Amino acid sequence: MSQIYPEKYRGKINAEARVYQQLKDLRSSHWRFFHSVDIARHSVKKSGEIDFVAISRSALFTLEVKGGKLTRQNGTWLAYGDEMDESPITQATDNYNALRRYLKKAKLPML
Repeated sequence: MSQIYPEKYRGKINAEARVYQQLKDLRSSHWRFFHSVDIARHSVKKSGEIDFVAISRSALFTLEVKGGKLTRQNGTWLAYGDEMDESPITQATDNYNALRRYLKKAKLPML
């Protein structure tokens, strides 16, 4: 089984709960997963939250989980037909870059 923190899901979003369980059930000791990671010093906005961070000895991923009906029309992302505040891709990329900068400042060997 993989390791995921916190050890019990504490969120309220069904899509994230499903991803949390899938990550927890992975049969890999090479990965560590972290759910709902706050970013206090975000470079693009006041703060941010990463749904999941996946870390191994050689890789770092951020996962942005969206549930429900998402579409993209003429470059605009919609959730249930309503325009989203931000593209999920932009959100995930900005959060990844903010986390990477933070970890790089901490001078971790993998980065």
